Amino acid sequence: GGFIDDPRQIGAGAGRANRLLQDAYINFHDFIPHHDVSIGQFKRRLGEEGTRDSGELDFVERAMITQPADLRDLGIQLHGNWIDGRVQYWAGLFNGAGTAFQPRSNRSDDNDEKDAAFTVQARPISEHESFGTLELGYSLLIGSGGESAGHFPGSSPVNGLNRRSTSHAMQYAWAGYRPAGPVRGWWVRGEWGMIRDRFAPNEAGSGLDVVSTDPAPFTTQGWYFSSGYHFEKSACAEKLPSVLRNMEVLFRYESMQNVFFHDLVVPERRFDLFK
Repeated sequence: GGFIDDPRQIGAGAGRANRLLQDAYINFHDFIPHHDVSIGQFKRRLGEEGTRDSGELDFVERAMITQPADLRDLGIQLHGNWIDGRVQYWAGLFNGAGTAFQPRSNRSDDNDEKDAAFTVQARPISEHESFGTLELGYSLLIGSGGESAGHFPGSSPVNGLNRRSTSHAMQYAWAGYRPAGPVRGWWVRGEWGMIRDRFAPNEAGSGLDVVSTDPAPFTTQGWYFSSGYHFEKSACAEKLPSVLRNMEVLFRYESMQNVFFHDLVVPERRFDLFK
């Protein structure tokens, strides 16, 4: 009780499945040089901060635009690793069930299409004694949800297959730099993201006290810039007291179009986005 909504709603793409089970997958490795394959339920590789383990985050929570990339899904993913991790790439196919911002995990698929996800990450400079480490990356997820544009989802949906079909997509691009030399211990990172999707009917409400009965697809963007200084990794770490060596100062500025307000002209379909 409390973990799961009406299973009929989940099948129809309108409910929220429980998030109790996180990862359950099999990983095959060492049979293809420089590659491994994962099959099961796990995080899709999208962006940098979104797929990072929670224990390795710089801040107490992910940035707003990277939080949707933290979701798990059922699928298969190929990972390639070259030049000691300096060049890596991921390519996968996932169910892509549910609607915008809903958990994709712990639920049956509600459409016959699959989401294709691709990520490439490169470190032109890696652990160089003079220049430090530079990392660049880009991710793209593209797919289709729902089955029909003719049936109204509120009338007897069959496992969600008659939801309005939607072409959804996610993109992320990021860059990070950790210098070496006299300024080592300092780091800087930035990431941009874009999400295109659609809410389920009656799912999103706003201050107008109305709900969208036939919501149109939306596109939202966001980004963040962050920087920090880790005293333990600095050039003068040995001269600092132990209390200071265990400290790190951090700063982040972020922006995202995440305030959905019903359009005053067509409130049952369109949203106005604010950041």
